[in-house]
Amino acid sequence: MYNSKQLADQLLSFLQASLMPEKGKSDARGDSGISFIGYLEQNIEACKAAGKESAATKLRVTLRNFTKFLKSGHHLKRGDLLFEELTGELVSSFETYMKERFLSPNTTSFYLRILRSYYHKGIDEGLYFTFTDPFKHVFTGVSRTKKRAITHDEILRLIEYDLPLELHFARDIFLFSFYTRGMSFVDIASLKRDNISRGEIRYCRAKTGQLIRISIEPCIQQIIDKYKHFSGTNHIFPILVRNGKKLKYNTSLKNLNNHLRRISKLVGFEHQITTYVARHSWASIAKRGGVPISTISECMGHTSEKTTLIYLSSIEQKTIDDANRLVIQSLNQRKTTKD
Repeated sequence: MYNSKQLADQLLSFLQASLMPEKGKSDARGDSGISFIGYLEQNIEACKAAGKESAATKLRVTLRNFTKFLKSGHHLKRGDLLFEELTGELVSSFETYMKERFLSPNTTSFYLRILRSYYHKGIDEGLYFTFTDPFKHVFTGVSRTKKRAITHDEILRLIEYDLPLELHFARDIFLFSFYTRGMSFVDIASLKRDNISRGEIRYCRAKTGQLIRISIEPCIQQIIDKYKHFSGTNHIFPILVRNGKKLKYNTSLKNLNNHLRRISKLVGFEHQITTYVARHSWASIAKRGGVPISTISECMGHTSEKTTLIYLSSIEQKTIDDANRLVIQSLNQRKTTKD
């Protein structure tokens, strides 16, 4: 009997062999090298075979983003990329590409670290030899992000403030993010009816591929119901599609941030609110409410991407749902006290 590791090693060896050109032959570019893209794809399969679904998902998401970049710059016009073509210039261009699309330093670093890890893995396995490191001049560390959160009272002010009608949608998206433990805007935009099942929202984070499950509290359901006739598609919110018309993601994000900026001034917040502020606010209020740091992992106040990837998967779902319910109930209690 073979264990899962032996099977995975055999599969990877077989797949690596399929990447090797026949002896004496070279590919269409005159190189006798090995496909880096193919190597990544086959490591995804090897991870799956070994039961390492998380590793497979992280690599798949990274490869998807890297491939988009390569296609946008016509680097994949021949349909492939060899190990020796992964140069420092190309890696730096990928970093710039991500920054231009407003990805945070920690997100760009996450993708670059994944690519670097498998690039070095390929070298260790003898697939390629080089004296240079194409990742030498890009950021692959972890930045501490400045935590900005608003308080119980400020969130209640936001809920109760008589905003102009055109700002209601931005407020609803902010509150939806808060109620759903700080769901990111890209995940809110992609959310579909199919993600709702048996009183839960289930989705995979665009950033990490991590499966997230959220119990639908009444305040969450209320916002979902409010927009059920607006998108004209299976999407929950009219962000990417509105009344059957496709919208650009960057345009929708820009409009949302502009509206949140206006809301911040009207309500009198010291700092501009964003969906990222909603994430920090949930973590801060949960912490003050007595939720263990191990449960929320400071929510967005982690010190490494690894913590972000594992903290939800290591906690029982009931504990997560109870923590979210506690945060929402604390708002209702504060509102009742004020009334």
